[in-house]
Amino acid sequence: MTEIRTQYIEPVMFICEAKDGPVRTGHRMRAREFAALTGARSFRCEACGEIHTWTTETAWLGINTRVAA
Repeated sequence: MTEIRTQYIEPVMFICEAKDGPVRTGHRMRAREFAALTGARSFRCEACGEIHTWTTETAWLGINTRVAA
């Protein structure tokens, strides 16, 4: 089932502390691309307007899926 999931392009999600909930980062990618990322990425949060920085350790793929670290 994991191989099927890697074919989908999914939104990268992040927890906004101001909203106290998940927000989309504006990035979308496949699981294998997400897993290969290094370093940090930034985005302007649609919920609070601030700039947040995320890594593969602080973000996850999919709207309803939160992968445990």
